[in-house]
Amino acid sequence: MNCPLCKSNGPFRQNSDALKRTLNFCPVCHLVFTGREFLPDQKTEKIRYLEHNNAIDNREYLAWLKSLVKASLRHFSPNMRILDFGCGPVKALAKVLREENYQCLSFDPIFYPLLPEGKFDAIFAIETAEHFFNPKNEFHKLITMLNNKGFLFIATYTWDETTDFTRWHYARDITHVSFYHQNTMKWIESFFGLELIETGEKRTFLFRKLN
Repeated sequence: MNCPLCKSNGPFRQNSDALKRTLNFCPVCHLVFTGREFLPDQKTEKIRYLEHNNAIDNREYLAWLKSLVKASLRHFSPNMRILDFGCGPVKALAKVLREENYQCLSFDPIFYPLLPEGKFDAIFAIETAEHFFNPKNEFHKLITMLNNKGFLFIATYTWDETTDFTRWHYARDITHVSFYHQNTMKWIESFFGLELIETGEKRTFLFRKLN
């Protein structure tokens, strides 16, 4: 077994979560990941995603999205080509960004599986990275899709040394299979040649591609 992010072969400290899944703690990049036998199939994923209360007319959800991305938008310019990667069943972020005078294309492997061609100046992956079965491959794909000096925005809850995975709400979702530490984000920054920009939000990470 190898870490699906840094490809380390461990040894991995193991624990379990509230769903009785085996969790593996990588000592190199600090990723916590489920055993492959616990990865959900696409039907299970779709059912779970449709349970999310993220309707396009949900003002509370749209306000939450807007507050989440607000600090990052000061680094953007209006003519940027933007992608919402993993948008889910509705294109809510595109609506939020239109209200801020940005145009945003959308992609989701289940609901909008046609990936727009070309490169982007900014890619948003909100509540997406925790679903990655193979984080290294997914991050490589995202960064390859960015123009030089482009931005990658990741929003996900991170774990720390006080986290009890048997009680943590984020580990109670069967589609959440990769859990990141602050040190994981630093590893991603270094390995992929990125610059991590402070957003002031504990659960948001804004990376800039250095070349």
